[in-house]
Amino acid sequence: MVTLSSIPGRRSTSSTPWIRRSFSPWAVCTVAALASLLGSLASGPCWPQETAVADWDSFEGAAAPSSSAPESLPDLSNPPSTIQNQDDIHDILKLDVEQLTQLDVIAPSFQTEVTTVTRQESNVGRSPAAVYVITSEMIRRSGARTLPDILRLVPGFHVARMDANKWAISCRGFTDRFADKLLVQIDGRTVYTPLFSGVYWDVQDLLLEDIERIEVIRGPGASVWGANAVNGVVNIITKNSSHTQGTFFQAGAGTEEKGFAEARYGSKLNDQTTFRVYGKWFERDGGYLPPTSPFSQNEPDDWRQARTGFRIDHTPTQEDLLTLQGDYYNGYSGEGVRLPGSFPPDFRVTLRDDVHVEGGNILGRWSRHVDEDSNWTIQMYYDRTERHSTGYLFAEDRDIFDLDFQHNFRLADRHALTWGFGYRYTEDFVNPQPWYLGFNPTKRADDLFSYFIQDEMEVIEERLFFLVGSKFEHNDYSGFEYQPTGRVVWQPNPRTAFWGPSLARCEVPRALTLISSWSFSTTFCPARCRNSPLLREIPTSKAKAFSATKLACAGSRLKRSTGTCPSFITITTTCAVICL
Repeated sequence: MVTLSSIPGRRSTSSTPWIRRSFSPWAVCTVAALASLLGSLASGPCWPQETAVADWDSFEGAAAPSSSAPESLPDLSNPPSTIQNQDDIHDILKLDVEQLTQLDVIAPSFQTEVTTVTRQESNVGRSPAAVYVITSEMIRRSGARTLPDILRLVPGFHVARMDANKWAISCRGFTDRFADKLLVQIDGRTVYTPLFSGVYWDVQDLLLEDIERIEVIRGPGASVWGANAVNGVVNIITKNSSHTQGTFFQAGAGTEEKGFAEARYGSKLNDQTTFRVYGKWFERDGGYLPPTSPFSQNEPDDWRQARTGFRIDHTPTQEDLLTLQGDYYNGYSGEGVRLPGSFPPDFRVTLRDDVHVEGGNILGRWSRHVDEDSNWTIQMYYDRTERHSTGYLFAEDRDIFDLDFQHNFRLADRHALTWGFGYRYTEDFVNPQPWYLGFNPTKRADDLFSYFIQDEMEVIEERLFFLVGSKFEHNDYSGFEYQPTGRVVWQPNPRTAFWGPSLARCEVPRALTLISSWSFSTTFCPARCRNSPLLREIPTSKAKAFSATKLACAGSRLKRSTGTCPSFITITTTCAVICL
């Protein structure tokens, strides 16, 4: 692999995995939580540590490391709370290698910034959820080439690769290729298909060097994000264009990664405006082909794709930030399909299918910082996706327009309120393929209206917090839905936190499931006869309703590790039912 860049290289960092164990019985969780609390109180205050770092600049926006050094070394006991520039670390740069080995340079993980849990700026320690943050440096050191491979870094996250270009990804069960209980966002843009409320992971790609961080919530988040966030939320946040200035290029080739090339250029239009443009291409070989495979020596799941995109950030005043960004991609994803047939010996038809994927999006965002206690953001985007099978299987064209508004403000001294509303218009056309898979109707348009409100109350300063809120939605399938939540966070000391219960009634509308008002038709006759069985939903079926209750603690006994001990129960009160 060849890598060229005009951006100064970063020194290596080592990430220490979190210690995590899950317990379902409440008694076991309670005993473990009390033991952790007693141990942490007995050992005195100490920040939990997630990552040992050698270059503080690689942790942009994170809390600054703290250090303990011998008397002969520079005084690093009180480093700045946030690393802003190279002057903040000039003392440590004066040390030689032998002196550096005597330092204990660590970063407090509880102070890592997160915004996904409550839709306002917070940190891991005060977040009432099992949240994990993947930093850009962790991505660089992982060697991952795809977003699903990056998500393997998250403890307790299920990532199963089905073939070279398909994954089954979810959290806390319900994992399959068409999993519909995980919400995935890229810079506030929801990436999923309403056909089955899941994600086509083969078309979700970025220039990985542009990712600032990935926030992952294990557990329900429907009270602020909507019906899809039943078991988890993945929020991918990219860097501001001012942080990606200069030229970047890398390319490589191999046996499985047949070839790839990535390039990016960032610059300034003026003192208030920066931009970047990028391009990316790859071609990857198919997966392992067993000798008994009906596809001879030609792997059916190879894939290739090219994409390009841009981002512009403009700051007309110190209080305002305007962002405009977009992406476009085009490629092919291969797959092998075995359909029911009428010929012996196995009564199946084996097909190789190349799915042509194409799409693009454009997003605009205006963020305004009114004062220290108030800020708001308005965002809108348009997303176009096309997925056409070159065989006889399936074709889908979809257009999505989304508008979202959010306002954060403080009421008195102890209430931090967040409220907002949204509107989404979806129009899709599913091309009928009468020989194998048919849809009825083939075209439809849907509207989704939503509103949410949430209040975080500080009962005891810096110790006890109570969060209550709900999201209200109205869709064209199941009508009005609501998802309330109530959570408590207790931090007895800076390195230990307890939260629970998180009671959420997450109703997944029928609009977001595979079997909605569509009718599916499959054929069992390769001679293209039209006597096909019909798979249809029961008209009286309701939305799925989930209730989740969780009690958990998070803390650390060691300087370089953190741990969580969650216990959760999920109850499904209503399921979708289909008949043949």
